[in-house]
This record gives sequence, structure tokens and C-alpha cells, in this order.
Amino acid sequence: MGINLSRQQNFGGQQASGSRGSLMKTGPISVVILIIVAIAWGGVFFYESTLKKELATTNKNIETETQNLDQETLNRVADFQERIRASKDHLSNLEQPQETMIKIQGKILPQTVLSRYAYIEQEGKNMIELEGVVENFDVLAKQIAALKEINEVSVVKTDKVERDEEGNIVAILNIFI
Repeated sequence: MGINLSRQQNFGGQQASGSRGSLMKTGPISVVILIIVAIAWGGVFFYESTLKKELATTNKNIETETQNLDQETLNRVADFQERIRASKDHLSNLEQPQETMIKIQGKILPQTVLSRYAYIEQEGKNMIELEGVVENFDVLAKQIAALKEINEVSVVKTDKVERDEEGNIVAILNIFI
């Protein structure tokens, strides 16, 4: 057996027209896709140039407005901003008096009758002054111990202790927080 090395003759022209038919079908599709990609690229390019123009206009406006501000106004704005920041820091670090008062209220013994309270700020220290009536010194000692259990309380001092006409103990307690 031998190998036939002769050229194949195309009598019907089927092979040539088959590849040409395939090209005829995909050619218009490729052109349409190319046109869509070109339009999309053109749109992106146009959008980018529009954004660059807007950015340049905005930067120019910022520069113009910055030049129009005088140094005194800038200093006042910066000072005001710094005060706001310092106030926020200060307020976030402050102990809220109502929260402490609620905790103190929870520690008041049933045998203690409060007649007066006050919240006082002195020299950067916060103090709550309570005046109350108890039956005896044992109840007063238990009341002081109960108040010292509160985490925010640093010191409990007795300012004044005396007996009233009925023999009860009237005491003024200074609670430092």
C-alpha cells in the first residue's frame, strides 16, 4: 500500500464555500460587537473627561474660597472647632450625676429618711450632700457602709451629727464622687 500524495481536487467547491459561509455568518456579529465596544469605550472616555472637568472646577472654587478667607476668620473657625472637640472629650469623661444619684438611691436603707440632698461641684470635685434621719448610730454606720460600696464614691464623710427633739439622729453626709 502506498500513500497518495496528490492534491485533492475540489470538484464541487463545497469546502471553499463552507468556510466562506462561516465567515459570512460571524463577520457581521464581530462587527456589531466591535461597534458596541467602541461605543462603550467612547462613553467611558467622555465620562472620565467630564469628571476631570468637574474636579478642576471644584479645585478652582476651593482655591478661590480659601483665598477669600482672611486669617482672623480662619483662626476663629479653627479655635471654635478645637473648643467643640475639647468639649466633647470633657463631656464624655464626666460622670453623669443622675446615674450616681440612682445608685445612691438604691443604697439608701429603709430605716433612713432623707430630708435634703444637693449636688455640689467644688474645685473640680463633685460632692453629693445628703441630710437624713435615722433611729440610732448603728443604722447610721450601716448607711455609711452601704454608700461606700458604690464604685463611683471615693469618700463618705459626716459633716454634722446631732439628735433631734424626738431622740433620732440627724446627720449630714458628704459623698465625694
